[in-house]
Amino acid sequence: MSEIIIRRLAPNEAKKYRAIRLVSLKAHPKAFCSSYEEQVDLDYLGFERSIETKDQNRFVLGAFDQDELIGICGFSRSKAIKIKHQGEIVQMYVAPNHQGKKIGKQLLLKMMEILENMNGLSQVTLGVEADNLAAFHLYKKLGFKEFGLHKGYIKLGNESFDMRFMIKEMT
Repeated sequence: MSEIIIRRLAPNEAKKYRAIRLVSLKAHPKAFCSSYEEQVDLDYLGFERSIETKDQNRFVLGAFDQDELIGICGFSRSKAIKIKHQGEIVQMYVAPNHQGKKIGKQLLLKMMEILENMNGLSQVTLGVEADNLAAFHLYKKLGFKEFGLHKGYIKLGNESFDMRFMIKEMT
């Protein structure tokens, strides 16, 4: 494996984002609120336009192994005056053949570096599937604190899955 590069996705990489996002939804249906079946036929996924327009309040970081996009981490912040001090980390995913190599941690560290320099941002939240203890402990190591457990947050057929919600106060 070559050196992994972590950076914001460029406008011409929106289709690479789409491909890995659809893979993530299909491979881990209980980890995300969106479903593969809902997203696959859309002309644009939620972040595709934001990537193309270089939206500073909605963007995706990518982990690249040479030209291959192997991981993503999204950020979304409202433009509404009363809540623009808050942002949310979303769509965290690393391709299976690259997991266990601390790429998720690299993505999060780069994201936090960007967010620490974002004017007016004082809170960052995220949600993590309750059984994903590796991710939960990584978020805790990076300063996130659990503020809620929503039982039955995700429903797949007859099965329900819990979601932990976490927050980090930015200083």
